[in-house]
Amino acid sequence: MAVTLTEQQARVVSAAGNVAVTAGAGTGKTSAMTARVIRVLDGLERIGQLLVVTFTDDAAGEIRRRVYQALLARIRQSDGEERDRLEAMRDGFLQNHISTMHTFFAYLLRRFPDRIEGVDPDFRVISGAEQQALLRDAVQTVIDSIASTPRAPMRADLRR
Repeated sequence: MAVTLTEQQARVVSAAGNVAVTAGAGTGKTSAMTARVIRVLDGLERIGQLLVVTFTDDAAGEIRRRVYQALLARIRQSDGEERDRLEAMRDGFLQNHISTMHTFFAYLLRRFPDRIEGVDPDFRVISGAEQQALLRDAVQTVIDSIASTPRAPMRADLRR
């Protein structure tokens, strides 16, 4: 299914080099990034050369799905060396780096745990209720510390 891009989206798709796309919800970032990734595939030998990071799991999943579908369509339309290259990308598609920032950085930390002192390679990324509970506990700890320190600079602010 062909997507009609706005002028700005078309600039993202055709820009040379690396790009960062920032825009509000519902502005077509996922469509523009998907079209760009499909265009960039032409210059790659391996899918592992590609890095696409998003803020949400939904966007990453949608880009992955659309790119995979486009890759399959291109395979059906190609032959010879080009088909071999695209099939190799398809076969290695699970090794792509189309993910959220959290997922990509977790990958890097697990891949190179010796590069940052103190990183446990068995760490996990938290989210949802657990993240909120930890944040709430940390804020409460800071407030309690300020409230229990007579000369704390922000203590007067807590009394308001």
